[in-house]
Amino acid sequence: MKREVNGLPSLAPFLWVGLIWGLIGLFTSLQSENSPFHVMMWTLGLWFLCMLDLAAIAKTIAIVFILVSPQDLANKPAMIVQVIFWATLKFGCLGLLGFLFWSFGKELPNMALLMGLGTLLVVPLLGGFWWSHKELSYA
Repeated sequence: MKREVNGLPSLAPFLWVGLIWGLIGLFTSLQSENSPFHVMMWTLGLWFLCMLDLAAIAKTIAIVFILVSPQDLANKPAMIVQVIFWATLKFGCLGLLGFLFWSFGKELPNMALLMGLGTLLVVPLLGGFWWSHKELSYA
């Protein structure tokens, strides 16, 4: 029996990996030799922005899959509005990341960049690995 919420598979593995990665980032930023609080705040900000970006793309893709399914949905206009919202939020996150790099590029601590932007790689990779094992165990 698969665990589903509103017809979508559970995203708990991705959330857990994201939280663990965020904690690892905070603890490693505390080990920084110069202004650990500054590095910690940048790490937390970039981590949050990347998690929001990943959540927005996940919601966008999930709703698009429902929209292109052969079902006759009465609430398609509302779902289209949701897709527009989540896609706009996703592009807003990317725009904000670009703005931060453009404006504060030289001031960004290397550890914050590594741990904050590493979220875009670690969460889908490890979360997807964990999620696939959970899904296959139910098959």
